[in-house]
Amino acid sequence: MEHQVRSGSAGGLTLVWAAAVLKLVAALLPLAAVGLIGWSAAHRWTRSLSWIEASILTLYGLVLTAVGLLVQADIVHASPHADHRALAWHAFLWDPWFLAWGALVTIAMLASRRTSIETERPTT
Repeated sequence: MEHQVRSGSAGGLTLVWAAAVLKLVAALLPLAAVGLIGWSAAHRWTRSLSWIEASILTLYGLVLTAVGLLVQADIVHASPHADHRALAWHAFLWDPWFLAWGALVTIAMLASRRTSIETERPTT
């Protein structure tokens, strides 16, 4: 894919832009779910999607960080052709950021739960 993007392939560029847009939506979605930005018309959907996002990011970050640390500890052996600098970069920085992102979304969703329940409850 990197080769396609560097060569200016329309398909490769489309995939890169789609990933960028998806990440932007993933960054804004929890903010909408906890009421910091106004997507209130779809409040229930934003909360549901934010919980899914929190689960995916936390699991993804946890698994990749754990495996990366196992490789760094030489418990799991990397391929002889592996880029060990890139593996260390992922294990110690990149993958833990996904874990932290998922944990922060989870914390925000839990912290905003009471407010969300009170907002959705019909007044009598």
